[in-house]
Amino acid sequence: MNTKTNNLSFVDLHTHCLPGMDDGAKDCNMSIQMLQTLKKQGVRKAFLTPHYYPQRESLSDFLQRRSDSYRVLSSFQGMADSPEAFLGAEIYLTQGLCEVDLRPLCLGDTKLLLLELPRQPYHPWILEELRNLTYALNIIPVLAHIERYQAYYHSRDFEELLSFEDLILQFNSGALQSHENCRFLYSLSEEGYPMLIGSDTHNMSTRMPSFDKALPVLTKKRRGRELFANIQETWANLGL
Repeated sequence: MNTKTNNLSFVDLHTHCLPGMDDGAKDCNMSIQMLQTLKKQGVRKAFLTPHYYPQRESLSDFLQRRSDSYRVLSSFQGMADSPEAFLGAEIYLTQGLCEVDLRPLCLGDTKLLLLELPRQPYHPWILEELRNLTYALNIIPVLAHIERYQAYYHSRDFEELLSFEDLILQFNSGALQSHENCRFLYSLSEEGYPMLIGSDTHNMSTRMPSFDKALPVLTKKRRGRELFANIQETWANLGL
């Protein structure tokens, strides 16, 4: 389904389209396929957010790799048929992360910093680190694929984590194919948390763009439409 036929468009906050950076696109041909598919699905802006693991690589080395990858990709003719692209990163949250100036990894020219939480039971240091990052760097923390942490967190853990009002919650478009995930995301939206959507696309096979499948969920039923309205309001508030 081409969302543009419905006069709707998306901002994809979370992709792994930069070639050779991580477990996403392996080469420029795959990158172009992914980006062109996103555009066909109605994505007008896409943030290119390769994984950054601060415990494995220095920030300067990562920035150089990212710059090199983007330069090569930008030279491909197919970029003309792709969404408007902006650089960013998906940063793995670790203790002491606030001691590093991560502002060069913000999404495009925004203050948004996309953060992946550890896949482990909740611990209070996570909230402390998010607060420290926010205040030390003057950034806006965006929690990547919030639905995934249901496997690790109890309801009281989410309550403590989400008590930090500066947080924005990103969910994956593919999560809307699960009734359980839908109920979780609808509940978060109805409680007033600002939401953003991302494909988290990695390839054209097992983790391909899926806004075409998300669109019916976001437009046909009341709770889905309300979630989409939340996303659109968050885009507007952030100037996206």
